[in-house]
Amino acid sequence: MQSDLYHRAREAEEFTDFVFVCEGQKIPVHKVIICTQSPVLHAACTGSFKEASGEYCIDDHPLAMVRRLVDYLYTGNYAEQITETGMDDQTDGISPLRVHAIMFALADKYLIKGLQTLSAANYAKALGQEPNICNFIRSLPDVYTLTPDSSRRLRDEALEFAKAKLAVSLASPEAKCIYDDLAADIPEFIKELLDSFLQQPLVGGCHKCFDCILASM
Repeated sequence: MQSDLYHRAREAEEFTDFVFVCEGQKIPVHKVIICTQSPVLHAACTGSFKEASGEYCIDDHPLAMVRRLVDYLYTGNYAEQITETGMDDQTDGISPLRVHAIMFALADKYLIKGLQTLSAANYAKALGQEPNICNFIRSLPDVYTLTPDSSRRLRDEALEFAKAKLAVSLASPEAKCIYDDLAADIPEFIKELLDSFLQQPLVGGCHKCFDCILASM
């Protein structure tokens, strides 16, 4: 497949003509690969920016996530978990939900439509597979602080999941503690959750769910 050829060329670092720099590490890439998928990177490579000299600094996200971004640009996919010892040490303890949320933020920043679609779908899929409500709550700061208000895809998924699962799950002391911290740090999520209950109450759900959320604030 063509993506396999791109991946092998990247691994061999053959004919690379551009470099991402993150946390002091250099990741060689090919302009023809990155610029055709991101208008932001295209502008950086071709405009009168300092990046046009051959290096582009991405220090607002962990190195492990930037590597995933590059993986996507070359293969059309990215790993949601650590797959090689030492490869992604900095993602120890980060759930797949957080990985997908951060990848969505990168896609939003660099206007990579395919990655936006993939990471949003992966986040929604992971919600259905995630038995630990604490991991969901921990992903919300990434969902709400790394993208602008106008970027709704992950927020809408998170709100629907919270409406269905959060009230009952707050019976767990650990979940309640994490939720309390979230409520203080991300009041926008709490407001949107209450607004969502008012606008679209759960059909057939517990009639006390709304009261449970209010009581937890």
